[in-house]
Amino acid sequence: MRGIWWRRRLAVAVLLVGTVVMGAAVLGPLYARAAGESTLRDELTQAGTETGLEFQDVPYEFDLTTSVSHFDLGQAATPRPGAVRGYPTRIPSIQVQTKATAPGSATVRVGMLWRPGACSQLIIVAGHCPTGPGQVLVSARTVDGGYGWRLGGRLTFAIGTTLRIVGIYTPRDSQGAFWFGHDYFEEFPSSDGPDWVDQVFVDRAATRALPPHTQATLAWDYPLDPSAIRLKDVGRLRRDVAALQRRYRSAGPCNFDCSGEPVHLQVSTGLSKVLDAAARQRELVDRGTLLVTLQLALLAWLVLFEVVTDAVEARGNELALAKLRGLRPWWTARFALSEPLLVLAVAAPIGLGLGWTAAELFSSAVLAPNTPVVLTWSAAAALASGFAGGVVASVAACHRALHRSVLAQWRRTLGSPPRSHVGLAIDLSVSAAAIAGLVWLSSSGGAAGSAALLAPGLLVTAAALLGARALPVLTRTLLRPTRASGRIGLFLATRQVARRPAGLRLAALLAVAVGLATFGVIGESVAASNRTARAHAEIGADRTVAVQFVRGVDPVAAVRKADPAGRWAMAAATWLPDGGGSIVGTVLALDASRLARVGYAASGGPSTARMASVIGSSAVDRVDTSSPRLRVLISASSVHGAPPQVQFVLRTARAPFLSVDAGTIRPGTHTYTAPVDCATGCMLLGLAWNRDVTYDGTMSGRLLVHRIEQDEQSKWVPVGASLTDQRAWRANPVSESSDSLHATPGGLVDDYRSRSGFNGVTYAFAPQPLPVIATHAGVAGGAETSRPRQMIDQLGITATFTVAHWAPALPVVLDTGLIADLNDLRALRPGFDTEANWTVWIGPRAPSDALARLRATGLTLQRVRSTSSRIVQLGRQAPALSLFLLLACAIVGSVVAVGGTATAISASARRRSFETAALRVVGVPRSALYRGGVLEQLILLGAAVLLGIPAGALAARLAMPVIPEFADTTPILLHYRPPALPIVAFAAAFTALVGLASMIAAAAVLRSAVPTRLRGTEE
Repeated sequence: MRGIWWRRRLAVAVLLVGTVVMGAAVLGPLYARAAGESTLRDELTQAGTETGLEFQDVPYEFDLTTSVSHFDLGQAATPRPGAVRGYPTRIPSIQVQTKATAPGSATVRVGMLWRPGACSQLIIVAGHCPTGPGQVLVSARTVDGGYGWRLGGRLTFAIGTTLRIVGIYTPRDSQGAFWFGHDYFEEFPSSDGPDWVDQVFVDRAATRALPPHTQATLAWDYPLDPSAIRLKDVGRLRRDVAALQRRYRSAGPCNFDCSGEPVHLQVSTGLSKVLDAAARQRELVDRGTLLVTLQLALLAWLVLFEVVTDAVEARGNELALAKLRGLRPWWTARFALSEPLLVLAVAAPIGLGLGWTAAELFSSAVLAPNTPVVLTWSAAAALASGFAGGVVASVAACHRALHRSVLAQWRRTLGSPPRSHVGLAIDLSVSAAAIAGLVWLSSSGGAAGSAALLAPGLLVTAAALLGARALPVLTRTLLRPTRASGRIGLFLATRQVARRPAGLRLAALLAVAVGLATFGVIGESVAASNRTARAHAEIGADRTVAVQFVRGVDPVAAVRKADPAGRWAMAAATWLPDGGGSIVGTVLALDASRLARVGYAASGGPSTARMASVIGSSAVDRVDTSSPRLRVLISASSVHGAPPQVQFVLRTARAPFLSVDAGTIRPGTHTYTAPVDCATGCMLLGLAWNRDVTYDGTMSGRLLVHRIEQDEQSKWVPVGASLTDQRAWRANPVSESSDSLHATPGGLVDDYRSRSGFNGVTYAFAPQPLPVIATHAGVAGGAETSRPRQMIDQLGITATFTVAHWAPALPVVLDTGLIADLNDLRALRPGFDTEANWTVWIGPRAPSDALARLRATGLTLQRVRSTSSRIVQLGRQAPALSLFLLLACAIVGSVVAVGGTATAISASARRRSFETAALRVVGVPRSALYRGGVLEQLILLGAAVLLGIPAGALAARLAMPVIPEFADTTPILLHYRPPALPIVAFAAAFTALVGLASMIAAAAVLRSAVPTRLRGTEE
């Protein structure tokens, strides 16, 4: 213990480096386990209802409904809540598909639903939740849909019951976990019967009052609680769910007579697929963590070897004295190893605490919230391995001192070791192997997987070994120029470096550490940039808010009202065509006028400005009005058959196509006026020449449309319909009709003829065919044809489109879909508003009350998604966690290497002081000796920086394309160019650290190099 105290500085250095070695060994298993817990929880959470268990009573093979009276028997046959770990909740439901009619109104198709707890997931905007058998809760948008539903009114259902409306609701989150992915909130018109409206909710007593044989869908949902599942629970969870699937699959549903089998439950779940994905992520984490921590542990072990070597050298006099006194070799070795082994024994528990603390810090920084750090047997084994590595380093460090002669031990200075061709051969072999491994990893593409994390270590190792070997050779070129010159500092520095190649080992280690740290900084910067690019492509904007479409509230008009300047909000919608057309992907409809200011582009695809210019290339602007009256001036001639009726064709928030009569055509020039309900806004779609329902003959004639005007405060003002522009209007005949249009300076001329159906002209603000931007996988046939293609909605109406630009990736739809202008698509697709899924895109310049402003316009907002939350999710995937660990470990390794270098300099200061003292005696100025010492350290440490930083940057450029950045694939273009700012910042910081270390080391040597030291003995 006295020896340790006497050499306490070296003992502290051994303790610190040993602690890092064992902490690095422990960190790997601890971090891997915690990262596995985090990725498991993320997979389970992001999968949503896919991980849940859904039981359904299916008594017939091809019928998913059963008698409502089976519910109690079915519930008794389902597992109790909590019977399977992770499933503490059972949500039963009874759903009856039926028709409902309000007095004097149209019939609609609706689902009558009982689901306990539903009212807590709804916003009751009027009335209250049903509490008895004769009560029902209905949707606000159904009330506003023109079906005659009102609070307090009665609904008659086709199943033979009449209920009173006691409450009106809007869903709080239609995609929330409580609803288990069921389509309870869908409202759309139907071409083959009554419209579909949102579910109505009833009390359990109402379902008991139904006739016993009423057909219903009986289901029991068990949502998974992701926080209740840990890695140790996965095996049991798989077995329990598999046992449930076998149990409820054992007897199939009957085909014909089911009188003997009143209840048959079937269970469905996607849990196994999600757990498989989580297992793949954990495998990636385990491999990546192992490879990263092995590199840090190896680097720290080499530094430990150097530090222990210095510590043993400091005991040279004591070892020589032990040999003179005849101590046996075994006891001498034991004496030499006692101090470092004792220090390492103390470092072991400290290293365990350090590794645990680092894992906790990493867990709170980058893993899922509340992720536990668990001490496992693998961590204990890693700690034992780290201690064993420290013992090996100590034994190897003692070997040279134990085999040196007593006279050599007592020399005041140590001569340069002889050049070793074996060492050169080893360095060349290791460098060649490293380069060969790097070439294989780079050429393997993505096949190398996590093994590609070895690439930076291999490259920087080769660069460090070869560079360190070349440094003395390069330094010798300065020997002759500095001979007999006044540059005494450079004279001394070059000769010290040239004659002491042993110091180059530390330079090589430091170069490796600096290279790995440089790679870590660049790699994390590149990966973070790619994560941001992917999040931008997948979300589309800074934030997106789902909107429940409500008749009477135009989402486009509402967004424009909330953001009149168009700086931060944009309406958008996704739509899946109803088959039969050319589209096999998703259609994303965007307001092109706002896209460039609000949206994000997909990396590798066109910019937002380019997309806006392509899809928003309309020849004329659309015409909007809020006037109470419209009128048109028409000159009619050559009218044969019954004169047609003039109609304004408009779009309102409630009606996608609204025809308003303005009178019957009369020969000559006349004005035709129509009152219109446009207080909340109307869009002009065109004019129609409709036939009288009592006339079935041929109609023909010529109509000259001079102008269209709107009433603004009792003053008629032109609406700017571009009647003199041939591009602004196109024919719109229906059935056996034809229209021949041509624009004149006096207006638009239409020569119409109709045997059946009617005629009309359409305002062509929406181009036809519609220009779109598409991916090859989003359109049938890809780019093989240039002819216009078709899209078909649920009403069977067809519109044509042409691909104006092909792109490898697009926002939101990625590589499977197309983008079109929202307003144009709405004009061409009558059922688009109710078929589409609406969202509002919010840009980064949005005010803090953006959501409140949107709600104030009447929009029903639902779930919010953001690029920031998606970036966090991507940052918690296995490859990102491995890269983060590599960055942290590389920085720690570089600090350890600098510390080891400082320790070596301090340990050599005593022997170097004799040489420096002798130079002072012969008259060398103190300033020259200081400059020489600084230059010597700068040559050694600066060489490490000059070797490490370029090698790390090159490693990042070569290795990042083959290192996995995501646990899954993405079609967007990833970029790998190293960013300049992090490299410059890191290089500047490390250069400053190296300069400071050089000055401190030179000052330490000079401080102890007093002339009186030459008269004394080493103490």
